[in-house]
Amino acid sequence: ANTTSVGLNVVGNVDCDSLNNAGISTFSGAVACDSDVSIVDTIYHSGDSHTKIRFPSGDTFTVETGGTEAFRVDSGQRVLIGTTTEGHTNADDLTVANSGSGGITLRSGTSNTGNIFFSDATSGSAEYAGYIQYDHSNNSLAFGTNTAISLTLSSTNTATFASSVSD
Repeated sequence: ANTTSVGLNVVGNVDCDSLNNAGISTFSGAVACDSDVSIVDTIYHSGDSHTKIRFPSGDTFTVETGGTEAFRVDSGQRVLIGTTTEGHTNADDLTVANSGSGGITLRSGTSNTGNIFFSDATSGSAEYAGYIQYDHSNNSLAFGTNTAISLTLSSTNTATFASSVSD
């Protein structure tokens, strides 16, 4: 093994089984790896130390912008945006937090639908057994149960129920 304390400059290609460096390495051009790359904690953009991809703990990665954590995937495979705390156990797969007004936008085409589906299957109509659907072609909002429309709210705020209404 060769050791240097003053740096290493290479022109061309280098094939090696292992490269260990205790300082900063600078590469110009592409770096190709045929195997794993091990990182202790942080990948950051050169010249912008406030934008990072981090690995702060086991089975967790985060994305930081402006020096603040913006996005996290934790060890429970939950996605946390704007928070490090997951939501209620019955609805914790995606948690979005904000200290002021917040929300989620679903953007779809002007003559298409935006949908939220409730599913207990991976194929067939059970993939949309329950749903909320906004139809941009007529600006209506529909609620579906058991794969069928149960309630539609029109652009004129008229409610149409699929069957009778009871108390």
